[in-house]
Amino acid sequence: MILPVYLLFVFGAVVAAFAVLAIYHRQHRRPLITCPETLKPARIEVDRRHELYTLMRGIKETRLKSCTRWPERADCDQDCVVQVEAGPAVIERILGKWYDKRNCAICAMPLVQYDYQRGRAAALNRDGTFLELRDMNWNEFPMSLKDLEPICWKCHEKELIRRRDSRVSVV
Repeated sequence: MILPVYLLFVFGAVVAAFAVLAIYHRQHRRPLITCPETLKPARIEVDRRHELYTLMRGIKETRLKSCTRWPERADCDQDCVVQVEAGPAVIERILGKWYDKRNCAICAMPLVQYDYQRGRAAALNRDGTFLELRDMNWNEFPMSLKDLEPICWKCHEKELIRRRDSRVSVV
């Protein structure tokens, strides 16, 4: 009677070990991304220990542990992290650099941090089409910013109101 219970226990432990290894392997694989600086493929590894530590402190911060473009590009901004996990801190840092010292594409007023915080960010593409950045493909996020011109929050609001009014008047 003890032998079947023992075998069942061993079988369950082996299955559980394989499940844990599969989860670990899936979470720790080195994804292929496009480097935003060079626009070339690279393999990265996310620093999960740092991510867990910052999560316990209240804000999840993702950073790289390794990259195939290192050591020659070890001082990069790590903007490729958004291709693996689009966390708010990473996105806001990228937007902050992009908005810094620029003017609104519509009213030409200098842009400030308020213009892109909390999902307010918007831009015009090369065709002059309005685009809210929350609708962008996050896998191409840092690279696609070079083809856009930022818009301030006031012009963004005006465009949203104009769109809402045009939908209401059509009905």
